Amino acid sequence: MADYNKSNGIMVTSGVGVEDLGDEVIVAVSESGDVELTGNALTQLKLWYSKASEEERKAFRKWIIDVE
Repeated sequence: MADYNKSNGIMVTSGVGVEDLGDEVIVAVSESGDVELTGNALTQLKLWYSKASEEERKAFRKWIIDVE
């Protein structure tokens, strides 16, 4: 299933499928188990936002409004 998801650009986080992250997301796992995420800034924001709790999302939205 992991191979299918990876080849079809599907990420599952906390039991929720996230498909709208674009082709830029690459997850590389080294032999030692280190994980590296690469991609453009928008892709990374989408990824981390999808992993955030409701409280973290609320704080992020507030921060966005405050910096504009």
